[in-house]
Amino acid sequence: MVAQNDKGEVLVSKSTLNMEVASSFAMEACACAQAVRLALAMGVKKIETEGDTLTIITKCQSTTIEKLKIGAYIRDIQHNKSGFQSIWFKYIQRSANKTTHKIASKSLRRREEVYLEVLMPRYALESLGSERQREWEPD
Repeated sequence: MVAQNDKGEVLVSKSTLNMEVASSFAMEACACAQAVRLALAMGVKKIETEGDTLTIITKCQSTTIEKLKIGAYIRDIQHNKSGFQSIWFKYIQRSANKTTHKIASKSLRRREEVYLEVLMPRYALESLGSERQREWEPD
């Protein structure tokens, strides 16, 4: 995941290895739950979470009790919503989510977890345009 402020500046980039998640569908729900928990831990009061799985985004916005295998993740998200002044889940096309997928894919291949504050892994910068790359690269 990549957390940015309202100016588009990177606050945190993070990848976590979750070998016991049943499917990529469930992994999307798990990632949303982790993003919400991370924002709470950081003391953020307003968040917008973007994801490229419409079903997961819809369920995150819902208040109904989820009974599918992803239900635990959705319940975790719904439980933590009260910790924010504003929380919004937004569907985006997969093509707009390249940087996050690059971090996830590379981390899985390397079997490594990443947590960087105000930075992104250098390999993730390749998926950004050259202007944004200079903006996010550490000095």
